[in-house]
Amino acid sequence: MTNRKIADGRNKNEKLVERMIPESNTITYLMITLWSGIIAAVMVDTTIAQNISVFPDWVRDAAQWISRSTDPLFVIPLIAGAFVVQLALRAVGFASRHDLIKELLIQAIAAIGVATLLKTIIGRARPSHSAMDPFNFQPFMAQDMFASCPSAQATLAAAIGFSFAMRFPSARMPILMAAAAVCLSRVLVGEHWSSDVVFGWALGWYISSMHRRSNA
Repeated sequence: MTNRKIADGRNKNEKLVERMIPESNTITYLMITLWSGIIAAVMVDTTIAQNISVFPDWVRDAAQWISRSTDPLFVIPLIAGAFVVQLALRAVGFASRHDLIKELLIQAIAAIGVATLLKTIIGRARPSHSAMDPFNFQPFMAQDMFASCPSAQATLAAAIGFSFAMRFPSARMPILMAAAAVCLSRVLVGEHWSSDVVFGWALGWYISSMHRRSNA
């Protein structure tokens, strides 16, 4: 009976996942997000970047804390360490499942790898190095000042956030809101244009959904 309940719960989760990321709508979603990013670049990138100072100090301080605490150089080693601990516990006889952590680690590495590659190819200048020109591009420069798009941190946050949301659908709204807060923090600290995090969000969602489908 217990196994049947677990199986039923998994089936319900899978059905919810299908509603969240229907295969037939994947391209449509990405195109809508892409065009939203383009519109953001044209209409609000410069305006938002120029008006960050109007936010209260506590908002910008919170954004700094969120941005630093979710740095990929901290998050990926943390996930990798958790995965090693899980494997060690399992090796000595603890029946602990490590598939979720393994899934997060794979997606985190993929998110950062793909985002970094795209950053190099696109070569978009960060707000702090572009004289507030969102259309300053230097492809293949391979320099941090021209590594604005997409936001790797937003890509990572979206990939992990959607993975958790699909695994724990009853808590998906606060999970996705937390991921969105990471994206917003990267804009508020002046490291990215708003469209950078839109592209990062779409990329992270795509990586998470494709990984989920490949392991279905």
